[in-house]
Amino acid sequence: MGERPELSEADEKNRASVSGSNVEVIRAFYEAEDVPAMIEFLDPRVEWRVPESLPWGGIFRGHDGFRRFFATVTDQIAEFRHEKQQYLDAGDRVVVLLRSVGRPMGGSQFDEPEVHVYTVRNGKIVRVDIYVDSAMVLRTFPKGKGLEDPGLRDMGLSQSDVAVVRAFYDAVARKDVDAILDVLDPQVVWRTPESLPWGGTFHGHEGFREFFGRLVQEPVENRREVEEYLDAGDRIVTQLRLFGRAKDGDTETEVPEVHVWTVRNGKIVDLEAIFDTATALRAWLRQPQA
Repeated sequence: MGERPELSEADEKNRASVSGSNVEVIRAFYEAEDVPAMIEFLDPRVEWRVPESLPWGGIFRGHDGFRRFFATVTDQIAEFRHEKQQYLDAGDRVVVLLRSVGRPMGGSQFDEPEVHVYTVRNGKIVRVDIYVDSAMVLRTFPKGKGLEDPGLRDMGLSQSDVAVVRAFYDAVARKDVDAILDVLDPQVVWRTPESLPWGGTFHGHEGFREFFGRLVQEPVENRREVEEYLDAGDRIVTQLRLFGRAKDGDTETEVPEVHVWTVRNGKIVDLEAIFDTATALRAWLRQPQA
């Protein structure tokens, strides 16, 4: 999946017009003041996908499913808002980069990066995939309700940019550090979920070497399958499936993942990686369910 067929100039103009209106649909959805107003933007068969590890997680279908999702969030969260939305036009997808700020009932505040990938058809939202560092969110819940283990820490996509990202994934699969560094800008900023033992924000080639060194020392093996490359203007968003297991284990656990790339002059200058970390930590590091 991922690469779109060649389009005529007329098709490209129509696509730009449709995708631009899709962004406005999502903007209006976020600005809606209550659930009935939100539902006006949702297809009756909408699928709303949230990391399973969260108290409000799961797959919710249809308008009634969305109502259940929203009611569950309201029951769990005392305060909640989205901040700093960036809307990335990806054709029939709209990718929204934002920060989720909230406080669970009886808990402390969380402030985490989050990515929403919307699929829009005929002016209605038909699917939403939400990506967030779930382990960090769960740590803000009262004791006994979260994840508790203090020991764990231009429009149109340039095909050359796609080639850079593909080259990166190929080099990672080969564990070829020199080839990886060849596609990274010397000042690259590399962001991985803080809740992972190998996570954090890393700067430059030395920072990436530090990240890679931490990763290979962990008792975890993982691999990725890219599902789709999304055209998001000056960003490339890849949707993936991440498969991981403990090095001494036989069972592989799969979680969805999203990477948001910025490529300039043929080099990767920024990456934000987000996935359901709580599920991964429990499976890969045999962390018990809290």
